Amino acid sequence: MDRELPPQSDIVMQSTRNKSLSERIWQYKFHYIIVIPAFFLVFGLKIMPFLNGLYASFLEYKPHLGIGGSPWVGWDNYKALFQSPEFRSALGNTLTYKIIYIVAGGVLAFGAALALSGIRSGKLRSWITSMFVLPYVIPSVVLGHFAMLMFSATSSPLGPTDRLLLGEPGPFRMILLALELLKYGGISMIIALAAISATHSRFGDGISGATFGRLNALPAAKAVAAVMLLQLAMITTTDFELLHPLISPLVMQTAATVDIFVYQMGFMNMNFGPALAGTFFSYGLQLALALAAYFIVRGTLLDSLFQRDADPAADLKGGSAVAGGVVGVAGTGLVLFVLYFIFVDPFLSQSSTEIPLTELLRLPNVALSAVLFWGAMLISMLVTITLAYPMTARRLPGGTLYRIMLIAVMGIGTGTLFEYLQFRWLGMVNTIYPIAIVGFINIVSAFVLKSIFNGQYGHLKEQAELEGRGEFATLFTLFLPKIWKPLLALGALQFIVLWNSYLPSLLYIADYSKHLGMMQFLNAINMSDQLGIDRSDPILYRIGALLSLPPLVLFLLLRKWIVGGVLLGGLFKR
Repeated sequence: MDRELPPQSDIVMQSTRNKSLSERIWQYKFHYIIVIPAFFLVFGLKIMPFLNGLYASFLEYKPHLGIGGSPWVGWDNYKALFQSPEFRSALGNTLTYKIIYIVAGGVLAFGAALALSGIRSGKLRSWITSMFVLPYVIPSVVLGHFAMLMFSATSSPLGPTDRLLLGEPGPFRMILLALELLKYGGISMIIALAAISATHSRFGDGISGATFGRLNALPAAKAVAAVMLLQLAMITTTDFELLHPLISPLVMQTAATVDIFVYQMGFMNMNFGPALAGTFFSYGLQLALALAAYFIVRGTLLDSLFQRDADPAADLKGGSAVAGGVVGVAGTGLVLFVLYFIFVDPFLSQSSTEIPLTELLRLPNVALSAVLFWGAMLISMLVTITLAYPMTARRLPGGTLYRIMLIAVMGIGTGTLFEYLQFRWLGMVNTIYPIAIVGFINIVSAFVLKSIFNGQYGHLKEQAELEGRGEFATLFTLFLPKIWKPLLALGALQFIVLWNSYLPSLLYIADYSKHLGMMQFLNAINMSDQLGIDRSDPILYRIGALLSLPPLVLFLLLRKWIVGGVLLGGLFKR
């Protein structure tokens, strides 16, 4: 993603145009060299299993025969996929749900941003917006079981009811939508608020025609529109870890998504053909939308996402203080309600089991999780730097092709069936290695980091190029000193994502004693009947609360650095 170039860049552009292609490649040689280690990592962990999986989607794949021995069936898997009523239903459910989610999220983010912009005190508004974003760091599986407890017909702390709401298709979809909006909606809102703040910083209210619409509504609308466009690039992806524990046979027909279809078909039933075909159909659709969204946003809306002059704690003028107060109190109250029942109520309520907490929560596994995810985070930060730096050279030969390749790799994701097949071929299934390896590469962070740098300091890099400073020196004297705070915030978010996820343990480790992270909480819930523990017993939710504390503490410590542009990556880690 690029921004409009400052005037001095015209000199650099003219100078570059006078050079031949080979001279320009030599001029930017360090940008090609620095990306080589990361490229080999990307190729081995992303591109190779992707290509193997793509080829396997045209086979009647048999694990014991492998790719080389499985018979070729051509397009039969894709034909069978679209003839499957289960897939057609899942695709329809997914598209309908995602469109409703994107529209509802955009409307709520726009309205909340306008309302909160009426709060005069920048510090107060900053804390309120932090509360709106805070649910993002709550693990999806914990949020899902919070909803199961709240809407339980017999065990809800709000009182018993004669309806099983999570067993009815209509209420189920509404509850799922509300949970996703609670978890991710604050990100769009904080980006819209940053756009408003930047507009006020640049123009103030002293310019001609400085109306509420021009200073507040228009920048917020552009920011929300940009986020909605980018979300279209994930049109067939849902929060699997939120949906998976909530869904039941009672609502399967109307609530199953493409992710659920692929998981059940491939991982549960070992019917690899339709599962792989569904994966690559979803990938192709999302790649086309991602490329379209990228070029649209890059051309017209990028300034709305990465604000150079935004100060989240700046005092704003205009808007209604009453509306801001109402929205602030309502949103903060809702978040505090959720936090109370996740972190406080389980420890105040009396448990009916004599099984100690330490038998359900293996502390050595928790410590191992911290070490593994910390190491994966550090590697991810190094990879992010090396992938992002070449994109700071605006006239890098092959730069557009490089960005398109990264977008294509970004869409591959993690937790895929072909990724599982590669780890199985490497003999890593039922080991801890895949749990860390899947966190090594974060393409979204590279785009976020380069966009923040280009938006705020790109003119300094142009100046360094005019002065003849080498690209190697520029990396250490300009790029790293300017981006270390957002880099640290992106690393923290990567750690939070790895810590909060149970999917890698679910897919790659069959031995319960080796499960890491949030999978220990899910195990305790799933094995509660065998252990004679009621599913609503507070001891189970104490595990979820304790495991959810590290992400919460990390977010609060880095709250000032985790701004809208950095959080944008959170929308694509699902």
